[in-house]
Amino acid sequence: MAKALTVVEELCNGCRLCEMACSFLQAKEYNPSKSKIKIIKVEEIMLEDAEVAVIAYGISSRAALSAVRKARKDGVKAGLLRLITIWPFPEKHVSRIARKAKAIIVPEMNYGQLVREVERAARPTPVVLLSKLGEEPHRPSEIVEAIRRL
Repeated sequence: MAKALTVVEELCNGCRLCEMACSFLQAKEYNPSKSKIKIIKVEEIMLEDAEVAVIAYGISSRAALSAVRKARKDGVKAGLLRLITIWPFPEKHVSRIARKAKAIIVPEMNYGQLVREVERAARPTPVVLLSKLGEEPHRPSEIVEAIRRL
């Protein structure tokens, strides 16, 4: 008897319980790598012709969106990959974007944990970390300046 679990996308709230249930069904233990369900949620914004891609999540993605819009107004072909879930890492999305883009910028509110995964998936496309520590989130102008430098 085949074991099956159906995920209804419209009802998904990202809790990942279905991933846990699937791993129990497949391996009789909680092991996400044994799950046949991979919940990867991203939003691709203006990436069709982007020469510079910004990959961001959380609060940094709001400033990144404003920065990409500003860069587009200034004539720079920029786009945004907004990560809604960061695990499992959306390696195929990043890889596809990296093949088209000349460079990728990763604004992070830390020392750069996400950037390592982006670098691994984006090889050989150059990846620039825009790290910021403290309470102040990135300002769109900081990300626009990084886009212009590339």
